[in-house]
Amino acid sequence: YALFPHLTVASNIGYGLTGLSRGERRRRVADMLDLMQLTGLEARYPQQLSGGQRQRAALARALVTRPRLLLLDEPTRSLDPISAEGLRRALLSWAGAGRDKTVLITTHNLSEVEQLCQRAGFVAMADGRRAGLVAHLDGILPSRRLTQHLEDRVTLGYDMPDDPVEAVGLKRQ
Repeated sequence: YALFPHLTVASNIGYGLTGLSRGERRRRVADMLDLMQLTGLEARYPQQLSGGQRQRAALARALVTRPRLLLLDEPTRSLDPISAEGLRRALLSWAGAGRDKTVLITTHNLSEVEQLCQRAGFVAMADGRRAGLVAHLDGILPSRRLTQHLEDRVTLGYDMPDDPVEAVGLKRQ
């Protein structure tokens, strides 16, 4: 989870906040503790937290610096369903708080894409290399029908049509 084991949760979250007054640092850390549902755990060390709490603390440390671009590699992979849902809600809350944010997520979980993304691009991978653009959806949320179609195509290795949205009978908005 990329947390420093010798720092408390609060110190881990505030680690990247440089050049700010002590009061502003405390306020931002407190905001992240609240957003990530870690209030009351700020004095604990990473080894005293559950896996979900560690994951949320690591994400809070990334978000507290207010990045314009965030890269997440399978952010809910090792979480139980309740913790994963809490993490998704926190991400949506953070992303919804401003327009100038981009989150790039790599995942095998297409339902997570449906829940988190307003725009989505799907890339087929083979042997760790990009095998081609499977779909790019701009201004349309993937439906279950499209998701299943993409899973079938990727699994079976078919070439995708130029417009996979129309290929499964959806209309562009």
